[in-house]
Amino acid sequence: MVMRRATRNRAVVLPILCSLVLAVGLCASHDSLAHVVPTDGLAAELVHWLNTKTDTRHNAQCRYFKNTKEGRLCRPNEGTACKICGG
Repeated sequence: MVMRRATRNRAVVLPILCSLVLAVGLCASHDSLAHVVPTDGLAAELVHWLNTKTDTRHNAQCRYFKNTKEGRLCRPNEGTACKICGG
């Protein structure tokens, strides 16, 4: 009986908590923030992926493009070019 109550409470509390976090402008998922495209006309310039932990830039053909734990879209002149793809 205790297990059922805990499961039921978690099923109710978790969606409410997630909604509150998103409403405040925070995000529970790293990936959902990483892929946000700006709306101020820079979207065409942001065609590379910058690994913010290593400051390495990857192009769209690279296996690490949008595939790092910490990163964001960037311009072609930001960071250090990847040794594999040339960034």
